[in-house]
Amino acid sequence: PIRPLEPVAIELLLAKTYSSWRGHDTAALATYDALVARFPEDFRGYLAKGVFLRDQGRRADADRMFLQAKFYAPENRQRFIKETADTKPVVDLPSTD
Repeated sequence: PIRPLEPVAIELLLAKTYSSWRGHDTAALATYDALVARFPEDFRGYLAKGVFLRDQGRRADADRMFLQAKFYAPENRQRFIKETADTKPVVDLPSTD
């Protein structure tokens, strides 16, 4: 049987697509903000927004998102959140254009 699409997963995919698309950081952040507002008790939105902010060099903002993710996450996800929060940001290489 076909399972219905999960709204949180769809929003996460959309935000990740924007964040990977050069020049669409504002759209990515707006999508993460909407996700957190729409599903405030789902840790995945906070975690993904934290990763995005960390990769943007906004460590203090990212740490707040990681703290929220940890608060809402089930016990079996706590270690993953800590490891993700402790990971160094991804550095975008300069364009060769």
